[in-house]
Amino acid sequence: MNRVSMLRKEAGLSQKELAARLGVQPSVVSKYENGGIQLQEDTLRQLVIIFDGVSADFILGLSDDRKRGTSRATPQIVWDAVALVEGADTLSEENRTLLLDCIKDPEILALAGRFQRLSKKSKRRVVEYMDLLRLADEQAKTERQESQPPEE
Repeated sequence: MNRVSMLRKEAGLSQKELAARLGVQPSVVSKYENGGIQLQEDTLRQLVIIFDGVSADFILGLSDDRKRGTSRATPQIVWDAVALVEGADTLSEENRTLLLDCIKDPEILALAGRFQRLSKKSKRRVVEYMDLLRLADEQAKTERQESQPPEE
């Protein structure tokens, strides 16, 4: 059995769920699992994160040791990614934490990549839509609080 398939099943993920986290179509995950296409370095790094630090060597079948091998554990990969971001050292603590959270979550990374490829107009529309969703969430929260019976 292919190790990507094995790890995906152990994690309780469907091909569709893993595809969403990687920012690819489910058919691409199927091809990874059946050897139809080889894993690229960035995809391999995302899999290391998704599968909780399982080594890249294990995923590639180069080692039977899940945590050892020539690959680095997830935290080092995350710090390497932060170091690559120009000006990361000048970010506020809040933005640095946000950046770390984004790098740790492959699903957010995939969304960021999709957002980056949009036109300026489409980006504005996405931000406006997100603002509307936030307002709707706040309104729903307020309505829930108002519908709660008063504490005695």
